[in-house]
Amino acid sequence: MRRHGKEKTYDRHRSRQEGWPDEKKAVDADECRGTETIGTQGRERKVGEKMSDEPTRRKKATYLSEAALASLREQLTKTDSKNATAKNGKLVAIGRQPWDSPNGRRVICLLCGIQLANLAARGLAHYIHLLHDHNLDVREYQEFCESKSWGRPPVVSLHARECGAKRRKDKPEEVKAYNRKGSKRQQNRLREDRQYRKKILAQRLARKQTKLKTKLTEAEWAALIPCPLCQREGHPEYRWASLMAHVPTAHEASFKTFRRTYPDAPIMASERKKQNRADLEAARAKQFGELASWQPTDWWDVPETKRIVASVLRREPGILNREAVLRLDEFAKCPYRLNDSRLTWTEYAKSRAGEVFFNRVRNWLKEAPGYKAPAAA
Repeated sequence: MRRHGKEKTYDRHRSRQEGWPDEKKAVDADECRGTETIGTQGRERKVGEKMSDEPTRRKKATYLSEAALASLREQLTKTDSKNATAKNGKLVAIGRQPWDSPNGRRVICLLCGIQLANLAARGLAHYIHLLHDHNLDVREYQEFCESKSWGRPPVVSLHARECGAKRRKDKPEEVKAYNRKGSKRQQNRLREDRQYRKKILAQRLARKQTKLKTKLTEAEWAALIPCPLCQREGHPEYRWASLMAHVPTAHEASFKTFRRTYPDAPIMASERKKQNRADLEAARAKQFGELASWQPTDWWDVPETKRIVASVLRREPGILNREAVLRLDEFAKCPYRLNDSRLTWTEYAKSRAGEVFFNRVRNWLKEAPGYKAPAAA
C-alpha cells in the first residue's frame, strides 16, 4: 500500500510473531493466585486493575467500569455458562449471555472489560486485542477464564455468531470451500513459520493427552510410557501407548535418530505389546488355518517342485496347464532336462511326462480336507 508517497509493505505475520517470544510464560491459575498477573506488551498488570493507566487503552472503545466488571465475573462464577460454548468446535447461536452487550453487537473481554465486535480479529493497523493487550491467543484466553470458573466465553459478538450459524445452514458448500481455503493457508504458514508450527504441535499434543486421559482408567493410564522428548520440552506428565508414530509426527524427528539418542527408552507399553502379539498370533492362526484347509496331509513329505506347482494350481482354481506353466516360468526354474539341456515349464508341459506330472498334482490336491471342485465354466 502507498502512504505519504512511499510504498510500504506489511508482513501479515509480523505482529503475530513479535507477540509470541520463544520462552513466553503461559497463564496458569496456580501461577495467578494472589497477585494475579497477565503479560501485556512487556509489562505486567493485575487482573481487575484500573485500565486508565494502560498505554494500550483505546480512546474510542467502550469499557465496563471496574465495579461492573467485578459484578460480571461474580455472576459468571455463580451461574453455569459452559452451555454457551462451542458445539463440535463451532460457535452456535444460543441467545444472549452475560458477556454479550445488550444489543448483541459486541462481546465483553473478561480481563479488561473492553467491548468489541471481535476480540481476536485484525483491526486497524493489524491490532488484535487479545494478542497485543494481553499477550494471549483465543485458546489460552478461554482456558484462563475456565480456570477462574467464568465459563468458556466466545471472542465474537452474538450477532456474528448468529450470522455464522445462519450462513453454515443456508450455504454449506460455500462454507466448506472457505474452510478448505483457510486450511490451505494454515498449511502454508506451518511450512514457513517455524515458531507457529511449534505452537500448533504443542496444542495438538495437549488435546491428544486430554482425550487419552479421559478415555482410560487410572490403571490403564499408569501402564503407559513417558516420552523423553516431551520430558525435555517440559511435559513430564505426558504418557503414550507407543512412541513409534508419536516421535515423527509430534516432534518431527527421525525414529532411528531417537533410538540412537535414547537406546534404553521404552518404545511401547506392555499392554500394547500384549495386544500386538495376540493380534499377530490370531492372524497367523487364521492364515495357517486357511492353508491347512487345502493342503494335503503329506504336504511337507513331497518334493519342493510338486509343492510349487500345487500352489500355482490352487491359487487359481480351474486354471489350465498351459496357463499355469506361464506363471511358473516367471519365478521358478524347471528342474527337468532333455539331452543335458534344461527345459522350461512350457516345454515340459507339452511332453507326455509333463502331462502325467500335472495330472498327478491335481489328483493329489483333491486329497486335501477342504478341497472344493472348481465351478463348471
